Amino acid sequence: MNSLRHEIQKVFDEFSQGFWPSGTLNAAEVVPEMDIHDNGKKVRLSLEVPGVEERDIDIAVSGRVITISGEKKASMEAATGGMHRSERSYGSFSRSVSLPFDIDAGKVKAKLDNGVLTVTVSKPAGAVQQTRKISIGG
Repeated sequence: MNSLRHEIQKVFDEFSQGFWPSGTLNAAEVVPEMDIHDNGKKVRLSLEVPGVEERDIDIAVSGRVITISGEKKASMEAATGGMHRSERSYGSFSRSVSLPFDIDAGKVKAKLDNGVLTVTVSKPAGAVQQTRKISIGG
């Protein structure tokens, strides 16, 4: 069984060397996964940014668009060589979200905790709407 596992791993290693630079599996750009929550009064964006330092993140607001960008830098170990294989992604990222209201930059708060960036955008008074129940039927 161990021999079979070794042969399968060898096939995947050889396959990946032809398509990804340096045989890495994650040579694609860094794109943090994001959740968006709207509780009626605020919109909360949560992005997974493990390994990214607070100083390497920028948050910008322009009209209805909020842009979160940054860079996940390679660790010193990876930068100095001697690595046999790297499957972790490094590099710059940028995510923009268009909201259905003009964003007041003074009402945007951000917090980085355990590799999760949480950005909270308070809605202006005119954007806070009452929820109406719509009945289904003819």
